[in-house]
Amino acid sequence: FESSIKIVSCMPVEFIKSNIKIDGDLTDWESKPIVYLKDRSVLQELLAGAGDPTLIWFDENDFSAELYLGWDKNNLYIGAKVKDDIFSQKFKGELIWQGDSIQIAIIPKMDTEIEQTQIGLSLVEDKPYFHRFRGDLKDTTKTEYIVKRNDGNKNTIYEMAIPLNELNISAKSTNTLMFSFLVNDNDGGGRKTIIEWGKGIHSRGDFVSFKPLVFKEK
Repeated sequence: FESSIKIVSCMPVEFIKSNIKIDGDLTDWESKPIVYLKDRSVLQELLAGAGDPTLIWFDENDFSAELYLGWDKNNLYIGAKVKDDIFSQKFKGELIWQGDSIQIAIIPKMDTEIEQTQIGLSLVEDKPYFHRFRGDLKDTTKTEYIVKRNDGNKNTIYEMAIPLNELNISAKSTNTLMFSFLVNDNDGGGRKTIIEWGKGIHSRGDFVSFKPLVFKEK
């Protein structure tokens, strides 16, 4: 079971050779997004049946995302560009998922017995806000992160560097991990839409619902 996932299904995460600054600017990333999340296949409308047309997803300019992943000998790098016509976040702590935010779940090995680490990132009161929902991230003060919102182009940029040793992940090529990514959309009237890549967070799927990834050196 484990070997078949590694051979057939793992998506490569590229090694980062240049210095990535966690500054909310994704132009210094060498690689393209690992996935574009822009259609209904990765999207769930949570309030579409309420009869309010503003709660219905129209197209990628309403709500969509691009996910970047990379690694080096020290860190796992995560970047996301979220297109969202209205940014709204009124919550703190473990409730930030109810507002505009991203959530990430990581299992450091292909092992069903290992607890996942789940974290969230948002802008709260115009400041980047990090929350650990569950798991074994040892020291959150060592995680570097930024969130920047541009109301002109409707983009929210999330960027972070998590030390590999804080996640119990080995810094070597061919290392594998399991990954889920969730984007929450709230335009001010409640969480209306989500984008989910891997089913380990909102859908609360089991181990095989996560996306298998493998570290790759160029």
